[in-house]
Amino acid sequence: SGYVLTLDYTLKMLNIHERHECGMPVIIEGETGVGKTALVEVLSKLWNSAHLYEWDKTRDTILEFIRKKMDDLLKISPERKEACLDIVSNLSSGKDFSEMDIQILCELPDAHSPSAQFYSILRKEVLKLKDAPVLSLLEQPETESKKSFNFLFRAAEYKNNPKATAELLYGILNTKVKPTFHKLNVHAALKPSDVIKFFKEVADQANEIQDAYNKCKEPISKLSIPSVTVFLDEVNTASCLGLFKEIIVDKTIDGVDLPSNIFIIGACNPHRGDSLAV
Repeated sequence: SGYVLTLDYTLKMLNIHERHECGMPVIIEGETGVGKTALVEVLSKLWNSAHLYEWDKTRDTILEFIRKKMDDLLKISPERKEACLDIVSNLSSGKDFSEMDIQILCELPDAHSPSAQFYSILRKEVLKLKDAPVLSLLEQPETESKKSFNFLFRAAEYKNNPKATAELLYGILNTKVKPTFHKLNVHAALKPSDVIKFFKEVADQANEIQDAYNKCKEPISKLSIPSVTVFLDEVNTASCLGLFKEIIVDKTIDGVDLPSNIFIIGACNPHRGDSLAV
């Protein structure tokens, strides 16, 4: 990300991380422009990095599976060389697939069963990811035909054809990470309704992640559920400090509990002795 980690900021991160693990409220203080936002944003990525690393390994496993099948096909069907060459080249160089690559791939025959198409074995492998909880941290790139993972998995499961499998595979291989860092710039004109609306969107994402990990068949501890980080910048300038006290300290909003995987960090500028001077 280009973030330069110094000893001073490492110690600050460790202090915040300790409070994150203990579930303690955090408010940091510092002048404007010293890097408070960048520090918290990098921390939020580090907290979820293990889950995304597992996803990278899963993606690499799929790519290795495709590469091996392409090699097998080339050995027994040299006439398919032209169709396979670009795909294998992209796999070897680490380039992304194009949608056309995926379509060609799914319509190729299976090396071990020439009467069947490759998409049938590929579909079986990809459908194993249907209940992977890490999908709650990922999303499709913004396009006119953007579809949810649930839609793509259902289509591939029930349609059982090359097109549906190709769309699912393309979606999985071109995912991007959803932001789990949310910043609210607090100021005196900010109304309680604005704060509640902001936290509703954050809570929706946190609940989606919790539900996905709670439904996972493998045992998962609460500590391993990905967190959503909220950064309340210049929280001391708010005209509704009572609401922010409830959010940061009580972890509720209007008496309703916030999801346990939301971690809130407030920030304020240093107090000045003449701040009330006329």
